[in-house]
Amino acid sequence: DTLEALGYAEEQCGNRPNAITRYHAALVYMDRGFQPLRYANTLRILAQLYQESRVWDHCQKALAEALDLELAMQPRDEARIAETYRRMADAYRAEGHLEKAATAYKKMATYANLSQEEAHKLRSTLDELERHRATLRAAQESLLVLERTGAEAKDVAFVMALAVKTHFLLSEVDQSRAMMEKLIRLLSASGYGLQDERAEVRALAHLWHAVQYEAQGDRARARDHYRSAQKDNKDTAIGWIITQGLETVS
Repeated sequence: DTLEALGYAEEQCGNRPNAITRYHAALVYMDRGFQPLRYANTLRILAQLYQESRVWDHCQKALAEALDLELAMQPRDEARIAETYRRMADAYRAEGHLEKAATAYKKMATYANLSQEEAHKLRSTLDELERHRATLRAAQESLLVLERTGAEAKDVAFVMALAVKTHFLLSEVDQSRAMMEKLIRLLSASGYGLQDERAEVRALAHLWHAVQYEAQGDRARARDHYRSAQKDNKDTAIGWIITQGLETVS
């Protein structure tokens, strides 16, 4: 009780890291078999705190554990299960995992009628997915054309970045990672420098340096280069990659 009260106090003060620590400590003193509802409630609070902190993997892990407890309860509280699926869907949508968000909204609908707002979120998520699939097809076709015509590296890089982003939004994480590796190899071979007079080229050069420093574990230098890339960049897809990188090293 005291640890939960401390967690709530830290939460109200806006100190999320301390609140998370307190709530995790409270779980240690709970018996999940004897107090499944209370345990699940605390996991939900942690999930919300992690979502606000944009720590998506911990957010989804907490919600998945809460859901396991709720599904095992007898009798089941279907409204509560639906609410947990809604939270999972909203978190996936906020992260950009639209395929997983759509799946969670559909699972929610098997336990409760979707509200008008939730039905709208599901429809818009499905519409976005279809747009992303069309974008990915166009990007893949453009890459083939650019490779045949011997286009400049920066033009190929912008299309590759679009493919990186779109694969991720379609929850195709492995394909997104593979395309990102191709993009970095392209930038490495391009010889683009930080002093280039073209802002878009400087952005790509800073991005390459940021990824290298990140791989070496030098988060401070990686952060500096991501921020410099952000200042020079005008491309939406490259901007998305930079934002993802900044979140990782911040």
